[in-house]
Amino acid sequence: MKKGFMRLALAVFVLFAPVAVLSAPIDTYADEACTANEVASIKVGDMYSGAAVQYQITSVTPVAYNGAQYEGTVRAVGWGSLGYRNTTELTLDNLALMTSGTTHRFLLTDIASGVFNNDPQLTKLTINGNVKTIRSYTFSNCSALTNITIHGKGLKKIEKKAFANCIHVTDFEIHSSKFKASKNAFKRMGAAMSYGTVKIPKKGYKKVLKQLKKGGFTVDSSIHTIKKMKKTY
Repeated sequence: MKKGFMRLALAVFVLFAPVAVLSAPIDTYADEACTANEVASIKVGDMYSGAAVQYQITSVTPVAYNGAQYEGTVRAVGWGSLGYRNTTELTLDNLALMTSGTTHRFLLTDIASGVFNNDPQLTKLTINGNVKTIRSYTFSNCSALTNITIHGKGLKKIEKKAFANCIHVTDFEIHSSKFKASKNAFKRMGAAMSYGTVKIPKKGYKKVLKQLKKGGFTVDSSIHTIKKMKKTY
């Protein structure tokens, strides 16, 4: 990625950091080829692909503050231009579409069903943004996956088999204490390991354990080092 773009991405993050709704980092893989003409026609359903992730616009609203021209929401719908066989780490994040001197900000609120499953390469997954729902089968059968971090206190639902058969997970961290897990959402997650670390919010600790167990991931103090986090984001 060009140095100029990286400097611009950093400047955008600093500028936007005080705004609560986009407190998570902006995706550094954001599409840098967006022109003024393209921005003028942004609409729901449009696709934008960065190096790591492909996004679909789910809502768009004209705005006039912080240098932005448009804002809205996106869902992650698949791998970007690199493709899954070229990466072992995946970070899902908010999207910044950039033009000269203008940044258009879109919150990541959804991850489409099944789009990252059966990945034999992926070892580390980080979910940032403002994700509300992790859909069915999204990361199932990622047999090499060992580290999962899910930021965002607004996560509401993890659907069936979203992380099923991720049997080598040793480190799991989740920041929401209000999510509901469907049956088998975590089926056999970590089943091949005899050790691990689980980080969950101190506030709502028992509720989180209940949902993990409901989803098929039983946190066992004889196997896992359990850490209660005071600060979540």
